[in-house]
Amino acid sequence: MQRMKINASRFFSQCKNFALVCVCIKTYNYNFMPNTSKNYRAPLVQAASLCFFFALAVCMASPVAYGQDVNKSIIIEADEWCPINCANGPKPGIGIEIAKRIFEPLGYSVIYKIVPWTKALSDVQSGKADAVVGANRNDGKGLIFPDYSLFNMSDDFYVRKGNPWRYQGPHTLKDKRLGIISGYGYGDVVTEFLSSGSSSGKVFAASGARALAENVEKLRDGKIDVIVESKPVMEYTLSVLDVSNEIVWAGGVRQLPVYLAFAPGPKATELRVLFDAGVKKLQASRELDAIYAAYGLRR
Repeated sequence: MQRMKINASRFFSQCKNFALVCVCIKTYNYNFMPNTSKNYRAPLVQAASLCFFFALAVCMASPVAYGQDVNKSIIIEADEWCPINCANGPKPGIGIEIAKRIFEPLGYSVIYKIVPWTKALSDVQSGKADAVVGANRNDGKGLIFPDYSLFNMSDDFYVRKGNPWRYQGPHTLKDKRLGIISGYGYGDVVTEFLSSGSSSGKVFAASGARALAENVEKLRDGKIDVIVESKPVMEYTLSVLDVSNEIVWAGGVRQLPVYLAFAPGPKATELRVLFDAGVKKLQASRELDAIYAAYGLRR
């Protein structure tokens, strides 16, 4: 994302002008109001002095005064899709941990925001965010993908325990009420099925920060028949919701790898190169394996 850059010389010029105004006010009080009582002039002089020192403090406290790049931050957005990206906290997900390990030592501030997936895609394409985490190459247009993916995900199908249905090809989905998430880029098989209009049942697209949890509730209540979701994400969610014994895996198809994908623009070129180089370093030091192991995954 291209943010407006601060011109250091212009910034200090404005600070200098502000301080000069303060000095002029003070001088005016002494030289042009000689007959004014001290009781009246004193507050004005004190105010002018405070004004001057405040201007000086603001100028010197600014990151520009020390040559720091105030624009060196990376905003990453996504809906919660644990273990790829989780709630903010000590374990924010493998994608966020990898981003922090790579970019923070380089002086970047990594800002992670949980928003609905459709908003995340909109923000990154409009330049309001620098990256989305958990995207595949079917997600949105114009995203810049690094060479290294975060994980190879699949489109998996889940049903209520006791339901004998099992996925055996797209034709077995035709009469089922499917629960998906709005804006998600699914694998080729599911994407083609959804776009072909082949389903004689209904497709329910949940949205918002709790989209998957809502689909789980609908499945438990019998409002949908099948949920489409990647296995690591679904297994984690079922565990958190404490319903792992109520919902079972019913087959799946291989999907595309998922990435930390960057917003279109010049900044993405730099971030992409830094990310790929950082992943190589994490691999060499075995830190990458440790990050995945902390979430029960193997790369």
